[in-house]
Amino acid sequence: MGYPSLNNVLNTSVAINDAISGIADITTLTSVGGVVTVDLSTVGKICSLTMTEAVTQWVFNNRPATGKTQELTLIWQQHATLVYNCISPATKTAGGGWTSSVVPGAIDTLGLIIIDGTDIYVYPSSPLLS
Repeated sequence: MGYPSLNNVLNTSVAINDAISGIADITTLTSVGGVVTVDLSTVGKICSLTMTEAVTQWVFNNRPATGKTQELTLIWQQHATLVYNCISPATKTAGGGWTSSVVPGAIDTLGLIIIDGTDIYVYPSSPLLS
């Protein structure tokens, strides 16, 4: 049995350090024809969406099974110069509803929790930048 390569050791060390420190990759979402499709089996814990058109529908594929939950944070940014409407990704809302900002370049964060593969709750935050 050989020794692991230095690259493998370093990559494993970085991955463990990132997990311990809470560092996470950001998955970039896009909309096509007004629909944002999120594959919950491949996205990270943090996703971002920069508006390029009005969003009229969210589709969440590969939702967690009954008795399971999945959480993710969505960093939402309005277009830099134009204003596009965005429907909330939630099927249910906790702590007040979310309405997309109408300020060009505004950034909001949304906490999403998918429960039992059916309901999607949103926990909106205050705008980060407006």
